[in-house]
Amino acid sequence: MLGRPNMPLKTRVTEILGIEHPIVCGGMHYVGYASLAAAVSEAGGLGVITALTQKSSEGLRKEIQKAKSLTKKPLGVNMTLLPGKKKKKKRKEKKGKRKTLAPPDYQSYAQVIIDEGIRIVETAGRAPDKFIKFFKSHGCVVIHKCVAVKHALHAEKLGVDIISMDGYECAGLNVCPVSKIFVCMILYASTTHKKKKKNNLAPIKGHPGEEEVGNFVLLPVAAKQLKIPFIASGGVGYCLFIHLFIFICLIFEFNKSICFKTKIY
Repeated sequence: MLGRPNMPLKTRVTEILGIEHPIVCGGMHYVGYASLAAAVSEAGGLGVITALTQKSSEGLRKEIQKAKSLTKKPLGVNMTLLPGKKKKKKRKEKKGKRKTLAPPDYQSYAQVIIDEGIRIVETAGRAPDKFIKFFKSHGCVVIHKCVAVKHALHAEKLGVDIISMDGYECAGLNVCPVSKIFVCMILYASTTHKKKKKNNLAPIKGHPGEEEVGNFVLLPVAAKQLKIPFIASGGVGYCLFIHLFIFICLIFEFNKSICFKTKIY
């Protein structure tokens, strides 16, 4: 099988998506344009356009139309739901306080995806329930991107078809790295406030760093708990050993596809 490079590797993911090879180009900001998505689809994988790379829903419409002019093979669109500003009751805003930017009109982006005939959607980010149900009601195949197995199980209950498990090496972060630094500092200070002997510090409670979960942890747990197929995501060009691990998992069918992305700080 491995001696024939052009031989398709069939998995549940290839059957669901209608592609030749179990390789998905995940959504990448300022990278996921029509040209890249079409090239990946033409090569037999799933090319994905990143919706929020476009400044408006009409810009996304033009990008989808451009991609469809470059390939007749399956295409997908990524729609990431960014964190919103939490509403605070009975609290006046302080003078000079910075306001968050207006969130994108997600509903208009979602409607353009449907209007342009895209039937494969990758969702990610906060509170995806509404849009998962919206896309499923229009007959779309939904891939939901997760950085924690508990989120994957929730998405599975909502009816998504495929899960994309994003480990830390794929920029799968549960918290802001800056906030993590402050948490670690506080925990360290709280456990070392008394004078102690050298190299005899108290253990830090709270397990700082547990939000940086890599694929070595996520993939086996996902394989055990999920009933739907999942994609193993890893950054291309970063940590070759991780990529070999993901490929071995694919060969032995622990997971059903791989996703290439980038990790940028």
